[in-house]
Amino acid sequence: NPLSIDAGDNRVIELGESATLDITDQLVNFDNPTVEWTLNGTIICPTATITDCTNFTFTPTAFENNVCVTVVDENGCTASDCVNIRLRKVINVAFPNIFSPNNDDGANDNFYVSFNDQDIVGINSFKIFDRWGSLVFLAENIVGNMQPSQGWDGRFKGRKVEQGVYTVLIEYTILDTVGKPVVETYAGDVTVVR
Repeated sequence: NPLSIDAGDNRVIELGESATLDITDQLVNFDNPTVEWTLNGTIICPTATITDCTNFTFTPTAFENNVCVTVVDENGCTASDCVNIRLRKVINVAFPNIFSPNNDDGANDNFYVSFNDQDIVGINSFKIFDRWGSLVFLAENIVGNMQPSQGWDGRFKGRKVEQGVYTVLIEYTILDTVGKPVVETYAGDVTVVR
């Protein structure tokens, strides 16, 4: 029987979290195995401080991490597998969940989004949909954070929209831990009251 190894399922973890890679139970079919893990082509185990590579934990810093394991038994038989570990940076997206576009008191008259993160590059698209899925507002290619004047005034084709719940879909670009742009999406909703 050919030897095989399973590095585990692809996964997404939050920035700052660690990933545990464990193949201990799979090594019963290997005679006197040696184990090597690589991260994007660079050996991460064994190292000078980590010698047991059957079960180890690491904290990735890149957004895309191709982690591969190679196991070689004493006869030179080899088995390899890779897993993709993707980082997701937690971004604080701020907008009210209730919006009152009266346009008469100067308060809460435009619905817009803002990000509490210095790594925001811009908003690729800011879309508002009604309960039937029709697009009622679109703002695109906003550099940095959105300004109130760039937001939705509660109108569609010049007319005030009905009270109700509207879906918000935002596509934005942030910088990852090494300054590379990464596109993310956020979905939520807002209730229009009059």
